[in-house]
Amino acid sequence: MSSFLFKALIVAFSAAAIVSSSAVPGARRDVTINARDFSECTTEDCVCGQTCRFAECSPSTGPTFETDDCVTLTNTLLARTGTFFVAAGAQQVETYGTCTYTFENDFPITLEYCWDDFANAGLANASGCETTTTETVGGKCGAESGLWFVQSSASA
Repeated sequence: MSSFLFKALIVAFSAAAIVSSSAVPGARRDVTINARDFSECTTEDCVCGQTCRFAECSPSTGPTFETDDCVTLTNTLLARTGTFFVAAGAQQVETYGTCTYTFENDFPITLEYCWDDFANAGLANASGCETTTTETVGGKCGAESGLWFVQSSASA
């Protein structure tokens, strides 16, 4: 199975991400994933199943990372079940190789988020902002309110 097909299958699996525009010339702009229900939620302050609206690609002059590392990170996160919690003003950061996904909570309360939404939003951002067939500059999507977001970026 080709790397591209594998990535497309992972992205299509399930997510709450929409990548509809890009500031990076030549970056893919066709990654759209519909939101699913929030049945994994255990609290009222859960954002599982909410659409992660694409905001931007990172500057094309910034550091890049291997898309295959993002695919591995996505698969690792998809293997986790359930949800995680992020305190107000805090982040959940997950890294594999050159790829990092960050969930940032800018709400004044602790939020609950699903591992599968996090994984797929991260990969959708990375794939939607590819600059070549193997590298990406990363991107960012978030809640319509702007109070939480998922970012894909190069590992520090």
